[in-house]
Amino acid sequence: MSDFVGRQDSVQEKLAAYITRKMEIVCSISDFYRSPIEEYHENFSLIEKLRAETDKEEIGIIKEILGEGNRQGVFNVQDIDMTALNMLNILKGLEHYYIGGKKGRNLKKAMENMVSLFLNGLIKR
Repeated sequence: MSDFVGRQDSVQEKLAAYITRKMEIVCSISDFYRSPIEEYHENFSLIEKLRAETDKEEIGIIKEILGEGNRQGVFNVQDIDMTALNMLNILKGLEHYYIGGKKGRNLKKAMENMVSLFLNGLIKR
């Protein structure tokens, strides 16, 4: 994931790439299973244990993007650690929606909206 994000030029593009790629992966996994929501809930504690390392990596990616944005004067994030954790948790909440197999979802539009929400809250004014 960090290689994919690192290929982007601006911090805005990096954040957009991270969010979009993460949710594409979630959707592809949810499409693989016939009843993903049931399997997810049945194996929740195991999934959370396995995700601990992934969560650390993703928080690191988000922190790196936020720090770079602060250094460039693009973002004005006061608490990078807390912001990274909150962003990850928001995205994890979205995972539940997509894992639930919601029909008619428009991933591209949803991710563009999420990126806009995050960036408009981060960009200096």
